Amino acid sequence: NASWTEDGFQFAMTSRSGGEWRFDNPVNATGTMTGFAFDFRTSTDGFDEFLRFHDFFWNSKESSYVKGPVFLHRKTTGRGLLSLFACTLRRSHPELSGGKEILQVAT
Repeated sequence: NASWTEDGFQFAMTSRSGGEWRFDNPVNATGTMTGFAFDFRTSTDGFDEFLRFHDFFWNSKESSYVKGPVFLHRKTTGRGLLSLFACTLRRSHPELSGGKEILQVAT
C-alpha cells in the first residue's frame, strides 16, 4: 500500500483481497473518475476479447467514449492540471477554491 502527493494532489494505491489493487484519486481533478481497480487474477482469452471490447468502446451508443465530450489534460508543474472539456478550458488544483477555476469558454 502506498500514498503520495504530486504537485499538491493526493493519490493512493491499496491492495485488496484476491489480487485486486485500487488506485484512488480523491481530488478527481479531471472530473471523470475518483479512482479505479486493477484485477490481476484474470487474463485475456486472446485477441478476440480485445476486439469485442474495442468494437463496443469505439462504436456503441452506450459507450462512455462515444457519449462523452472530447477532453484533453495537461499537467503543469506547480500550477495544477489544465483540462479542455469540449469548449471549456479549466485549471484544477487542490489550493483553488472548489478545486478548480474556469479559464476560458469558446463560443
